[in-house]
Amino acid sequence: MTLQQTRSILETRIAVAAKSLEEHNEILGLDAAMNYINQRLLYRLRDITICDILEIHKRVLEHVNPVEGGQFRRTQVYVGGQIPPGPSEIQKLMTQFLEWLNFEDALELHYVR
Repeated sequence: MTLQQTRSILETRIAVAAKSLEEHNEILGLDAAMNYINQRLLYRLRDITICDILEIHKRVLEHVNPVEGGQFRRTQVYVGGQIPPGPSEIQKLMTQFLEWLNFEDALELHYVR
């Protein structure tokens, strides 16, 4: 969806014609996740945790797939020709990611990086 359509959905909660229910729900989930980040994590002084990441994930998926939201996946997925890490590797990789994310040098990076 365009930025204008996304803004319209978030401001009016009225559906955009010719767009799927899933597209609308994805926008609502991303908005919920961004609200959580802005209200709970943005100015917090302590480290980001796995529970924080799973809470963001839960909010992103709450309108699309509430059963899977907020937990690590238990099945292998495929993205185009790529094979992401398997379910047994995710917790370890997330722990490594959070160690990097919470490291002082990472906090000084531009947010896009």
